[in-house]
Amino acid sequence: MLRLIIREINDRILHFAIVIGLASAIVVMMLFSTIGSTSGQEVRLEGFTLVGLVICVVIFYGFGFAQIQSDRNKKVFAFLSTLAVTRGMMFLSKVIAGLVTIAVFFIPVSIAIQFVIRRYMSPMSIQSLAVTDMLWSVFFISLTAYGLGLVVGWGNGKIIPTLGGLFLTLLFYSIVVIKGIHLGDLLPVVAPVIISCFVIAYRKFMAASF
Repeated sequence: MLRLIIREINDRILHFAIVIGLASAIVVMMLFSTIGSTSGQEVRLEGFTLVGLVICVVIFYGFGFAQIQSDRNKKVFAFLSTLAVTRGMMFLSKVIAGLVTIAVFFIPVSIAIQFVIRRYMSPMSIQSLAVTDMLWSVFFISLTAYGLGLVVGWGNGKIIPTLGGLFLTLLFYSIVVIKGIHLGDLLPVVAPVIISCFVIAYRKFMAASF
């Protein structure tokens, strides 16, 4: 299983590198903006939360899509099926690799945000609560984007269905940002979608002809 997970990350090394680079850039810019700051009013975290995360939603969607579409085109599934590897192990390794990639982005960004909040703001201020809420919201939207990518990856690779899934994800993200939907209101909506995406992707994977 570990070898399968490592193979997944190595095959998607470009996506992985972009996620690491994006997380590092956001953390550096966030901490750089606090230099000379003595109050929370001088530190605006919303911009960092929104700018990089919209890009990350696209990356996670593309990661899930590439995991399926690329391996199908390269006949990787057919090759692995000849080895002592079950379909369940193949699918689980892909999902774990995807979750690791998402964690690689959100963990350092979350730590940096919490550092700035504790150092320069009141943890219970409106701004700090809004940023934390938005970060968790985008985390779950990123999971949705990744799961949707896994599902769309089983398509025929045509541009319209592929971009259509990405457009719907970005539209949903935009609504969350514009309307300011709180995590408590968002989670009951996205949780069934996330579960459905992974279930559908799993069923397609198990029923596919390699």
